[in-house]
Amino acid sequence: GLDARVGELAGEYCPGEFSVNLAGRFKVMGVGQRVIRGAAHVGGVVTVAETERLREVLVPIYEALGLPLRPETAGGLADHA
Repeated sequence: GLDARVGELAGEYCPGEFSVNLAGRFKVMGVGQRVIRGAAHVGGVVTVAETERLREVLVPIYEALGLPLRPETAGGLADHA
């Protein structure tokens, strides 16, 4: 019953075209892939809760690296409720 969408949100952490977001508001899953000759790996990480802590960690890291980040795009499944 969630409005899950595939696609990068402007300013999301670890941006990627296959990120999963809820209603275009916040990223709840990152997907990574690696392909080499004869093998492929696809993995994902779903954020469920404690997203305030996630933002507390991401903000200073992205600031130190000089990378753009919109902290409000970092969310989890529990944020939908």
